[in-house]
Amino acid sequence: EFLIYMVGYDEKAVSEYTKKIIRETKDIPNSLGIEVGYSMILDEIKTVDDAINEAIIMLQKNKEKKKAKE
Repeated sequence: EFLIYMVGYDEKAVSEYTKKIIRETKDIPNSLGIEVGYSMILDEIKTVDDAINEAIIMLQKNKEKKKAKE
């Protein structure tokens, strides 16, 4: 697992970047495949820890969706 921290990007740019990562890694065998989750800090209330936790939850949901399709 790894984290990419992007500053100064809107949600569209982040979403496109995650889609690019998925496209670029689609040929990795399933046992080494990837799933992506992200979160954005858009106000002063959300902390970096909150954003990381939200991204982890999204990643887990995406992983579960992929398993359900298989």
